[in-house]
This record gives sequence, structure tokens and C-alpha cells, in this order.
Amino acid sequence: MKTPPSSSLLLACVLGLAMPAQAGKPLISDKDMERLNRNAQLLGGVLQSFRQNRTMTPVERQRWAYGVMRHPQLDGALDQMVQELRRAAGSRAPVARVYVIPDPTFQAYAAEDGSIFVAAGMLRSLESRDEVVALLAHEYAHVLRRHPGKSALETAKGVGAGLTSLYLDRQYANVSASRPSTDYMRHALMRETAMQSVQAGIVPTRARSQEDEADLMGTDLMVAAGYNPIGMMDLLGRMALWERQRARAGTSAAPAGQAGVAATLGRYLQNSEQARSAKRRLDDGKSVDNLIAALVGSTQQRVQQASGNTHRDSALRIERVRAHIESRHADLERPDMRSLPWSGDAEVAAVFEATQLAHDVLATDTTRMPRSQQDAVLQALVRGPASDTPLVRYTAMRLMEPQMDRDKALPALQGELGRSDSLFALHQLTLDLASRSSNREQALQVLEVSRKSLGDPPELLPYGVRLNRRAGKADAARVYAARCAGSGDDLLKRACQDEM
Repeated sequence: MKTPPSSSLLLACVLGLAMPAQAGKPLISDKDMERLNRNAQLLGGVLQSFRQNRTMTPVERQRWAYGVMRHPQLDGALDQMVQELRRAAGSRAPVARVYVIPDPTFQAYAAEDGSIFVAAGMLRSLESRDEVVALLAHEYAHVLRRHPGKSALETAKGVGAGLTSLYLDRQYANVSASRPSTDYMRHALMRETAMQSVQAGIVPTRARSQEDEADLMGTDLMVAAGYNPIGMMDLLGRMALWERQRARAGTSAAPAGQAGVAATLGRYLQNSEQARSAKRRLDDGKSVDNLIAALVGSTQQRVQQASGNTHRDSALRIERVRAHIESRHADLERPDMRSLPWSGDAEVAAVFEATQLAHDVLATDTTRMPRSQQDAVLQALVRGPASDTPLVRYTAMRLMEPQMDRDKALPALQGELGRSDSLFALHQLTLDLASRSSNREQALQVLEVSRKSLGDPPELLPYGVRLNRRAGKADAARVYAARCAGSGDDLLKRACQDEM
């Protein structure tokens, strides 16, 4: 039996590359060979597009939002608490890991892999170790019970496609008539609105029955771990206060970032090739618009649920937990409530202050601030204990960006992009700088570092088109454009077409 030739040898024979036809004259001219190579590159680009719906871990998703913050004392104390709960749950209890989000709001959630994310604003508001354990016990109960939960992005479009839509909508669509006039602030606003929307959109939604179960099971875990179950009631009481504050502020529906998820997806649907095609086929396009409106309304409802509407009113939750304690744990001796492990620690307090300062900067048109004030804020960020937090690093770069010498700054920024925790917003900021740099080769190096660091996401394809076109590499630009065309994402395709 003859051994079949390898695919590469077979290809060479078919193309006539192995043997000349006559007197050294190739069957295919150099011009045709160049065309074949270019087409092979384009085909490779299209094939790559099939890998764009990638699966990301919960921590990787956080890179598209606010990221996570690390501090030895905070991380150590939270890990000790969740390990106490895990031991109380039994020898087969799944692994869990707590991450602090540099978010000033009052939220926490558990992901499918056992990751538990807690906002810095929530930790800052709690007053006892027992309250923190109650919060972690509730989230860990979701992990133990394997409660399924999908985020607004997963439910509506899938996380990968949803991220693309959110970021490109901000960059290429006219999303606000009241944007600041300067390009610097306009781009900053779009990046940070997308960050806020992603942070809201990745929080999973669970059924009310699952939230009820987590309250009661979390209370049992607290008791088994040696904590006072009244901590759960204190936590829920604090949440009731938070809900009243939100209601007084007129924000009880959903934070702006969560509303932005539905609004962005609505624009995406309205402008999609499918919607335009449907309208062309129908005499009256109102039926298509009504269908899209219904889809957006459904998405908006799911997003609002993600903000906490799947929970019962906190007063009812407190009453259910109280009745559960009386029925299950009335005869148990209740230990004294314990103080926070970081209570009175000036460095931890400074970390919380720095994350709040970063958000204040992101909400401010810093071009209107006096330079001396900008410098003072910058020094507070880069010299404080939270200076290595990805959100703080991004905020510092945002403050420095207007004063940067683009060509000199790119090598240093390239190193920042290579870090495994650098925020997607910082990649955008740096690639925008690279787009205006006179050093075209350095700009392409920055793009390659960014692609490798982020796992070559589709959101970077328009930058690939832009930077290669500016560098005179038309074939490489077409490869990126081909990947856009093969993605099936209308907004992505239009973004790449705009860059050609």
C-alpha cells in the first residue's frame, strides 16, 4: 500500500512548485503567486473569525470592565473567611475565590467557576466581620447549589458579541448629543461608559427562589462556621437602607451602565443587516421596529433584574431570615459579633479612598481642571497603596494622556499592555495614541502586544485595519478586514470598513 503524500507536498505538486514545466519556467507567474498568497492570507483571516466567540473566565470578563484590585490584607482576610465557610460546607465543597472590584456601588455576585466578586463600596459600608461573612456565605451558597445564572450580555447576545457591540457602539456611533467637544474627552467618555455598561452587564441574574435559598443556606453556613447569624440580618438591613437611598435619589430602576446595555443592543438591532433586509421586504417597516422594541424591552427588563429586582424587598428577606434563625438555631449560643479584620487600618482605608477618587476622575471633564489640581490628583493615585490597581493605572494614564509625547510614551505603554490584568480601556487609549504616532512600526508592535495580551479579541480588528493601512501594509489591513467580514457582526464589519 502506498503512503499518501503529505498535504503540503500534494499542494506543491498541484501548484507546480515542485517541478518546472519546461526549461525552468514556472507554471505560475510571480504575480499570480503573490495573488494566491494574498488570498491564502485572507482565507486564514476569515477562518480566524470563527474563533472570535471565545469563552472567557469571569476574571477575564472583568478586564473589559473595572478589573479587580489586589491588596494583601484585604485578600488574605476575605480568603480566610471563605475558606471557613468552605470547611463548614463539607469536604467535597467546591473551591471559591474572592475578588474585590474597584467599584463604589453596593453589589456582589458569584460566577460559575466559584469566583465571588465584591464591590469595594460594599466592603467599605459593612461594619463587622459577621456582615462580610454573611455576604460571602450568600454568594457561596449560589456556588454550592450550582444556581444557574446568566448575565444580560449572555442572555441577549453572548458575552463576546455583547462586548464588541458595547465598545464599538461607543466608538463609532453617535451615542450622545451632549458629548464634550474635545476628541480627548469624547473618547474618554465612550471608553468609560462602555466600562460601566460591561460591569453591569456581566452580573448574573438568578431566580427569586434561588436568592431566597441563598439567604437561608448562607445563614446556616455562618452558624456552622462559628459566626453570629444576626450578621445576615444586619447585612440585609444595610441593603434595605441602600435601597431607600437609591429610591430617594431616583435611581431605583437601574444604574446608567445597566440601562446602557439594553440601549446599545437596541441600536445594534435597529442598524443590523437583518433589520434593514426585513424592512425592505415589508411594505410597512413598523412591524420590524415593533419587534425590535419588544426585544429591547425584554432586554431592559432582564438588565433591571440584574440590578437586584430578583431579590425580595429587604424587609421581607429580613423577616424570612429571622424566622429561619428562630426555627433552626434558636437554642444555639450566639458568639459575639467580631470587628472587621481591616478596621482602623489606614492603608486599607486609603485603598478604598483611591478607588473612589479614580471614579470621581472618570466622571469629570479633567480638561477643565487647573493643571495644578490634575497634578495633585495624579500624585495621589500613583503614590498611594492602590497604585497597582488596574483601574487606578488606567485613570492615571487618562490624566497624563493630553500631555504625553506619543512617540516617547508608546514603549512604556507597550509594557503596560503586556500585563495580564491591564484593562481593555487602557488598550483602547494606547491604541488611539498609537494611531496618531509618527512611528508606524512602533504602533504595529503595540498592536501585536495588545492582541497577545487580550487573546486577539474581535474588538481590536478595526485597529488592525487602521494601523496597518497607515503603515502602508495594505495586505495586512485586508486580512483584518476579512476577519471582520467573516465575523457575522454588522457593527464590527462597518467599523472595519470605516477604517479602510
